[in-house]
Amino acid sequence: MSRAHLPELAGGSFRPGNLGAVDRNDTWAGASSEFGDSVRRRSGTGLVRNELRLLLTAADLLSSGTKRFHGYDLAKHLAAAEESSSIMSQPTLYRALRRLEERGALESEWESLDDAANEGREGRPRRYYRITNAGVELAKSELLAHQLRWVGGQLIPNPN
Repeated sequence: MSRAHLPELAGGSFRPGNLGAVDRNDTWAGASSEFGDSVRRRSGTGLVRNELRLLLTAADLLSSGTKRFHGYDLAKHLAAAEESSSIMSQPTLYRALRRLEERGALESEWESLDDAANEGREGRPRRYYRITNAGVELAKSELLAHQLRWVGGQLIPNPN
């Protein structure tokens, strides 16, 4: 899928960035002034902050040609896009990925031991994720529901 399939998301550039431009007063139920790490569901689709951040990062990877990714790779891309030196903790990351998969926004599969060996890695196989068409639509609906768009890696309000 090319960037042309994500025009509503793109708004020019489609890179996850600072979520601080979102209206903190009514966008996320139970969130702190910096969104906190609350997992309380907000009205509407029910995505929480980390789920939205990961879903938009997955859409960005797809638009740049990466069709599948493992969780840690997704977290690294998110941290880089947000210009953060810290990466989301593993429990937080994998809970959010599991919830997105349960919603049908992501699909996953385990790599085979042979594939891992062919890449020169030993140990546990990786679980690879890919964003689904439903996930792309969910990301679009989240941006529309909050009247937001991506511009230069920032979530900004759409003009009325």
